[in-house]
Amino acid sequence: LRKALEDLLPPDILYRAKSPYPKTHHPLYHQTVMTMLEDILNDRNAFLHQLFDTNLLREHLGNGFRRVFGQPWFGQLMGDSQYLAYLVQLEAWMRHYRIRLF
Repeated sequence: LRKALEDLLPPDILYRAKSPYPKTHHPLYHQTVMTMLEDILNDRNAFLHQLFDTNLLREHLGNGFRRVFGQPWFGQLMGDSQYLAYLVQLEAWMRHYRIRLF
């Protein structure tokens, strides 16, 4: 793929090191995952209620869920927006595979 794009992209873009996944700091992304998590927390049957202190999560949502972590976590790759997305993905995974904990 890189060879095919040599005439189209500059070398510093074409041959840069891969990153594990894109990070986004866009405010719309942050707001979207906050809304998704809020919808999950409003569902009495959500699995996250079994795993987390949902009152604390709601408190953080009320604060805009910014700067909950003093620094990025999980290998310096994930910040607050990615943490929210992780919780949303966890809920989706548990629903999809019908995981039962208790």
